[in-house]
Amino acid sequence: MVGKRIVAIRWLLSVAALSAALSPVAQPGGFGPQVPADGGPMPRYFSGTNCRASGYAQLGNEPILFAYLHLNNELVASYAYDPNDPEPLHAITLEVMFDSSHWMDGTEVEVKFGVYGASTGWHVATGRSVVKNTAMLWEHPDPRIDAVWLAESLLQGKNYTLDVRNGGRWSREEYIAAMDGSNVIFYDGHGTPDVHRAGDDNGIHWYDHYEVPRIVQIGGGTPPFNSGAPPVNFIYLLCCRCGLTNNFVRACYPYYMAWGGPWMENQALMAWRPEVLLKDYEILTVEIWGPMSGGLTAAYAQTAFEQKLLNGDLDLYVYDQFTGAYRQMVPGDLALYAGLEEYGCVRIKSVYTGTNEMPVGWYRVTIPF
Repeated sequence: MVGKRIVAIRWLLSVAALSAALSPVAQPGGFGPQVPADGGPMPRYFSGTNCRASGYAQLGNEPILFAYLHLNNELVASYAYDPNDPEPLHAITLEVMFDSSHWMDGTEVEVKFGVYGASTGWHVATGRSVVKNTAMLWEHPDPRIDAVWLAESLLQGKNYTLDVRNGGRWSREEYIAAMDGSNVIFYDGHGTPDVHRAGDDNGIHWYDHYEVPRIVQIGGGTPPFNSGAPPVNFIYLLCCRCGLTNNFVRACYPYYMAWGGPWMENQALMAWRPEVLLKDYEILTVEIWGPMSGGLTAAYAQTAFEQKLLNGDLDLYVYDQFTGAYRQMVPGDLALYAGLEEYGCVRIKSVYTGTNEMPVGWYRVTIPF
């Protein structure tokens, strides 16, 4: 950091003469810097791995020699005028996409955007919002099921608040209440194509107990400017036949973000089509949450798992969803429902890229200037 400051100081000294030369024709004023770049309100929260931060500035006709974008004092984007270029910029936008779980759930994040005008020096604008990332990890109390602790272990230290139910009876109403504020959901227990069981064996239906309450919980407006909870990025239902249709994708309502991305950008439902065996739940937990907790996508985790089936590295069996026949597990038994434009590219760690490439870090520049 000290080295970067020294370089910055040397750079400012090197353009001092240029600033003096340009200042007689500069017209300070104009719009000045603003955060966000469009001049609108800050998001009500930062949640998930496809958050945006930006700044825009115009100082009348005054040349802009330097600009930076900080998130909690970490430099994520910058501009510096190169004297070899014909002339400096007179208006500039810097924007990044970032993984909000770079910070702990509940952290306030300051977006700071600064520009250096040739004659008027530094101008700075700031905005703030809070991080909201909760992983809901709930298990049916059937004593034969004991896998949620593995998901909890894999998500430890990832800056999510972990809401864990491992043992003991719990109700449908408690489950619905826990969804309010959770952007990652894992349920392991018993299910059918339309219902999975609560901890007291009442049914949790894809419409009555997912879509209807999610509409209320999201509230008015489009995320991340809505009045209520953040949307669900990823839900994994480890139970029988809940993946036979995409009904449970309703957990991801309202499916769109305010910046106009595609349907279900950075969202997905993963669930099983056949009847899976309770004795395999630990394996089926680690095979998904292991890669995803390390920043890989849901589609990557699914593909890697299926390759192990094809290679014979995993020898697992299911009861067929149509005939009930006991058979070997095959690719396609694990369903993944996501947006068609970026199929299954959801991440819960590392910045969202819309691809299944390896993690690229916690942020990426989307508009350089």
